[in-house]
Amino acid sequence: MNNENFNAGLAYSDYKTRQTFYMLAAAVAFLMSSYFVVGYLAGNLHVLEWDASQWANGIVAVGITAVMTGYQFILYGAGNVAGGKKATVLAVVVAVSFSLLSEVGQGMERDTIRMETKSQESPTYKAIVGAIGGSASASPYSADLQAAEVKLAQCEQRLAQGKEKHCEGSKARVEAVNKMIAGHATASQSQALALAATAKAMEKDEKNYAALVSVLRETFG
Repeated sequence: MNNENFNAGLAYSDYKTRQTFYMLAAAVAFLMSSYFVVGYLAGNLHVLEWDASQWANGIVAVGITAVMTGYQFILYGAGNVAGGKKATVLAVVVAVSFSLLSEVGQGMERDTIRMETKSQESPTYKAIVGAIGGSASASPYSADLQAAEVKLAQCEQRLAQGKEKHCEGSKARVEAVNKMIAGHATASQSQALALAATAKAMEKDEKNYAALVSVLRETFG
């Protein structure tokens, strides 16, 4: 009775429809997984801005995704053969695990950006950046140097008129002020470098990670 009602054409049409949607699902799964994995390994999805290292990571990411998607495709396709149920369960576990890992990776990547933004908006960080500009300001001895040079010029003028025996004192004053300016510049540079190093370290203050992300980083590194 069943054989009499069997329609080979309808069965084949149903088979082709299922196969088409099965292939479409595999393609969508590959694209979605690639979005997460490529973005995670390459750092971003701005392909035109990638360097050689990012291209290498991107290619590896696409390869990994292709292998995983192909593996799922084969296992799902074995659903109607012996042991197919076990294969399907295994494929689901692999797919879910892969998706969870991708989402965790992307979540930590997003939180890293949030952490960096929050770190750089810290009042302490902004104060240090402002102090870097202050440490590179003009020397406080500029007025002293100008006054010393004026006195030296006046002395040399009187010396030319025979009203002074020498101008060694005025020259010594100019040299002393120049040494003070040089010392201030060196000290300012050292201070600026120290502040810059401190600011650099504070750009990524890991205390600003979300609590869950901090636990994951401490547990898995």
